[in-house]
Amino acid sequence: MSARHYRPRRALAAPGLSAGLSRLADAVPYVGSVLWQDARRHVGGRDLAEALGRADQLVAKGCGVSLDLFGVETDEVYTARVGDAYADLVAATSGRQPTVWLAADPSHLGLRDSWSTCVRALERIAGELGPGRRLQIGAETEDLAEDTLRVVLKVAAQGAPVMATVQANLRRSSDDAARLAAAGVPVRLVKGAFTESPKVSWPRGEWTDTSFARIAHRIRKEGGDVTLATHDRVLRETLLLSLGPLPCEVSLGIRPHDVDDLLRRGIDTRVYIPYGPNWMRFYLRRLAETPPRRLRR
Repeated sequence: MSARHYRPRRALAAPGLSAGLSRLADAVPYVGSVLWQDARRHVGGRDLAEALGRADQLVAKGCGVSLDLFGVETDEVYTARVGDAYADLVAATSGRQPTVWLAADPSHLGLRDSWSTCVRALERIAGELGPGRRLQIGAETEDLAEDTLRVVLKVAAQGAPVMATVQANLRRSSDDAARLAAAGVPVRLVKGAFTESPKVSWPRGEWTDTSFARIAHRIRKEGGDVTLATHDRVLRETLLLSLGPLPCEVSLGIRPHDVDDLLRRGIDTRVYIPYGPNWMRFYLRRLAETPPRRLRR
């Protein structure tokens, strides 16, 4: 899909639209059922039980999974509830395979309001994980990039088993990746989904792809660990050839046949599984970020 046709789709991610559709889905069960049948390709579940069911199916195939209770930036009371919900998630997954990880966005845990509160929340979650498990810390918009990096480095310095997400489309990310590698923090490398100012980001397409490859090579040169979290098969395969069988990650429902191919080749493969009652907003954002044919391939 061309950029000209792609840009208008971003209106799908508008909070007002997701809130309106959520109210409509609640008021008209048939509408909610239809929307959910499409959304469930990309959303692990509306609650923890549904998400765990999807996770168990993938783990049985040999995949690792990362469960993420998605949400929105909100007030301090809600942030505390999110922390409690993650504690429940840790407890619910404690008896499962060590390849069942968690994922969390700093803004969901209060980063915009209080850096220290976010640190404490992440330390609490990561500190309750069992051996071999990790907490993947998500990427944020560029204005929060420095605070997010500081949060990751702070929590990692306390011995917490965390993994940082680095966005290749940000101009600062190569240096951020080097700092993470020097601190021994593994990196989940993504292209980046947020629309940012040209002053702080590379253009989409070839520029971001080149940045992705350079960052992956720099992390390995610095002795760090990197997971290739991209659905771009050409880019991923090029890096697997040049750097060896690195771990790979895909999002639930996008190019699912790639998961089978990667597993068949013996590559460490992980699936990101978002879940939660706010599934409508995530679903519309996914539609806005990804051209339709890529969603269904």
